[in-house]
Amino acid sequence: MTKQSHNEAPTSQKEVPDTLYRRAFSADSDERCAVAAYPKAPIDLLRKLSEDDDPSVRKAVASNPNMPLELLWELAEEFPEAVVENPALSLQVAADPGAITEAPTEALIVLVGREQVSERWLRRGSDHYSYRVRKAAAKNPSAPTDVLKKLAQDSDDDVRKAVGGNPSSEMQVLGRLAEDTYYPNVRAAVAGNPSTPPQVLEHLAGDEHASVRKAVATNPAASTEALEQLIGDEYRTVRQAAAEHPSVPEEVFQLLRRAGADEKMRTVGCAPESLTEEERDRLFAWGRYGRHLLATHPDTPPATLERLASDADKTVRKAVAKHPATPLEALHTLASDATWRVRAAITENPSSPTEVLDTLISDNDPFVHQAARRRLNP
Repeated sequence: MTKQSHNEAPTSQKEVPDTLYRRAFSADSDERCAVAAYPKAPIDLLRKLSEDDDPSVRKAVASNPNMPLELLWELAEEFPEAVVENPALSLQVAADPGAITEAPTEALIVLVGREQVSERWLRRGSDHYSYRVRKAAAKNPSAPTDVLKKLAQDSDDDVRKAVGGNPSSEMQVLGRLAEDTYYPNVRAAVAGNPSTPPQVLEHLAGDEHASVRKAVATNPAASTEALEQLIGDEYRTVRQAAAEHPSVPEEVFQLLRRAGADEKMRTVGCAPESLTEEERDRLFAWGRYGRHLLATHPDTPPATLERLASDADKTVRKAVAKHPATPLEALHTLASDATWRVRAAITENPSSPTEVLDTLISDNDPFVHQAARRRLNP
């Protein structure tokens, strides 16, 4: 006799129960699978097979259209997809809508996350006690507007993050989530959402967290203004993301390369070229990265270097301290900088005068005063 595969029903739908029971207790898992998949298998057999040692048998039971709801729920955690796709589930829940409250979390997560899910299931999921179920509802692009509005105020930040990343979320909802003060992951989700309005993205381009700014830099809806701001970001990962955006004007790349940046947006990658005053002003306005390029550029005028000597960023001040064209007054200021690396950089400046180096000999930091001594007494 030819053995049936586990996808086949028993030989005859009129098969006597004794044969079904014999096959259900067979040592051959294919035999047990065949019974588990048989639409007219008795409930007691399905219950027995739902505890089978072979997962393929249990999965076949989970897909059986004759399964009672209580058994479906028992198998839902292990086989959520099979249970959700079982037509018996929809029929029985339609007959008893309250039965959804008994559904295991894993099954609800799969069900609520399906784009074709009914609105009723989404609404039920949005009220579920588990944040994971509410999160699945919040991520679903088919979620009704009022459900997303409600979930945008959820107490769990993962749920709000899901709403922030949902392309179906309304502009007002995204705008509110962009102000989620304590959770940068929520703001980052909004920043990466292509449905977020350009003005909100421009606001998020100045966020204090690099993850948020990087998300803006990868957003296809980001404006040229936001991208120009981000291409001068202090974090290289943000600059690189902005540099790879198709909307960044070629002139921006050309200016950065002429200022000394390389293709990976590192601080100095190639020999810089001369810059106009307008171009220097533009670099200055591009944030820390632009100012650092100016501080290392050989043609930066003394007046600009003096201005950069009081920059809030220590790496910019350090570059100024090394620059041969830095004015004497600025060097005196930098000699008392709070960061020892900035003070030490003065000793590497070929133009540092003796009077400035003399002040560094008495520096409290041993590395600084030793570097000053070596410079004065080579």
